[in-house]
Amino acid sequence: MIHYVIASVWAGAYVYLFAHRRVVDLHPALNGAFFGAVVWFVMSFLVQPLGTGPHLEVGALSILSGIFANVVCFGIPLALVVRRLE
Repeated sequence: MIHYVIASVWAGAYVYLFAHRRVVDLHPALNGAFFGAVVWFVMSFLVQPLGTGPHLEVGALSILSGIFANVVCFGIPLALVVRRLE
């Protein structure tokens, strides 16, 4: 449940920052990919280390799969939906 709340907050931040900007119309997939990568970076290296849970070692495969998941499953669809709703 918390994961979806956090994702909704990030989606709201994207809508707030980019919904009325002309740059979203030009390259929504590129903007979404960049936003997804930024979300992954912030959550992996700023938010998770501040948590009290177990800290996992970060390897190349986990980095690539995390970036891929955030870019393909979150950032790009978010940008395309925001573009469509304008």
